[in-house]
Amino acid sequence: MSHSRSSSSSSKRTSGHAPRNGAVPSRVSKRRAGYTLIELMIVVAITGILAAIAIPAFQGYIRRSNTAETAAFLGVIKLRQAAYRGEFGQYAGFGAGVGDMPGAFVPGNATVMTGGKRNFPVSNGVLQLGDPAAPFFAIGASPDGQVRFGYGIVAGTPAQSQADIAGPPYNVPAAELDFYFIAQATADLDGNGTAMVMECTSFTRDIWNSAGKGWD
Repeated sequence: MSHSRSSSSSSKRTSGHAPRNGAVPSRVSKRRAGYTLIELMIVVAITGILAAIAIPAFQGYIRRSNTAETAAFLGVIKLRQAAYRGEFGQYAGFGAGVGDMPGAFVPGNATVMTGGKRNFPVSNGVLQLGDPAAPFFAIGASPDGQVRFGYGIVAGTPAQSQADIAGPPYNVPAAELDFYFIAQATADLDGNGTAMVMECTSFTRDIWNSAGKGWD
């Protein structure tokens, strides 16, 4: 009988501490998972550095995309002007000289083209003398959709070329002075008051980019 009571007592003491699922009990950590202030500050600092690198790169990508469109349209103008010269013996925009370029831009000059898109004029079938859009209608050149740059075309006679392109910045040799045209695109993409200009002409093969790239 004494042996029976001893076994029963031992059993009670053991059963009070045995885990229900048979696993070995372990001490639960009271520390909750989370980030320290220093860790958060490091994350914020890294995010700021990445943003400082990425934002200018993204802006540069947008600018290159916009200028690529403009360069392509200037190339179209050059081809259409060459065809027009072959048919009519002169370039569209005939009679307007370099001095008329500031007022030749459509939909507008850099003051107007400040970071937004605008509609390019649509021909009404009437080519009015002095209309800045008339040369584009004459050669059948029109950009697809809205534009970020204003475009202008001027063209002159061999006599005008002496005054317009013989001197700076073009310095065309006297033996090469002839009918000519100049097509420009301008905009203030950043809205900072500084105009960007791209240009193609009948007397050069390349496109001028005022954003530090020169003839490209």
